[in-house]
Amino acid sequence: SGQPASPVQVASIFEGSEVGEEAWESMHGNLQRNEVDLEQEPLTLGSWMSLAKSGEELLVENPECAPVANYLFQPRNYRAPFIVPNTG
Repeated sequence: SGQPASPVQVASIFEGSEVGEEAWESMHGNLQRNEVDLEQEPLTLGSWMSLAKSGEELLVENPECAPVANYLFQPRNYRAPFIVPNTG
């Protein structure tokens, strides 16, 4: 459900999110150190999603992406502390 995106597009998505910016900088740095050319092999960028403060509701920026996001976010048999709450 994502689209190819340039490094500039990816960075712009994370602007203003300390966690997002830090994650992007870390991933981008790792890709550069491993000589991955993101202009030749672009990343796939999907809709921004997050959990509501309650931790029980999945928030998806683009409603068209919600069905896929909800499917991928279904609870499975994860081990603690990686348990995903039931949002449905």
